[in-house]
Amino acid sequence: MTNTSTFEVFKYSLLIAAGLIIYFLLMAQFQLTETIELRFMNFFIVFIGLFAVIKRSMRGENANYLRSFGRGALVGILSSVLFGFFMFIYLRILNPDFMLYLNANAPFGELLSPGSAAMVVMMEGAASSMIISFALLQLLKKSWHPS
Repeated sequence: MTNTSTFEVFKYSLLIAAGLIIYFLLMAQFQLTETIELRFMNFFIVFIGLFAVIKRSMRGENANYLRSFGRGALVGILSSVLFGFFMFIYLRILNPDFMLYLNANAPFGELLSPGSAAMVVMMEGAASSMIISFALLQLLKKSWHPS
């Protein structure tokens, strides 16, 4: 990866993570963190960020499908790790009462700790980011079929 592409990976990772963190904090401010259905908005935040990075990667004559997929997956994984670290800090320090709520109400909640909950967030985010990256590449790739 060149310095420019490395910078873009970090830039888009930080932007997506910032979007997820801001959205979560807004949910917390309005006491909506217990409304699981609102987590669906995370999809749109990640989708928009990955769309931007993959579309930028697929520009020009030297567009490479695998490189673009890797870049999208890497951005998704890094943003998931950043958001997971935030969730660890939130559950451990900022709002330990929310961890108690998860322990009482989440499936397998009694097995969760701030660290394991953060790991689940990271794995879920990384997996969904790779799926979104793959789906976006199907939309953005140039057709190999003659028109």
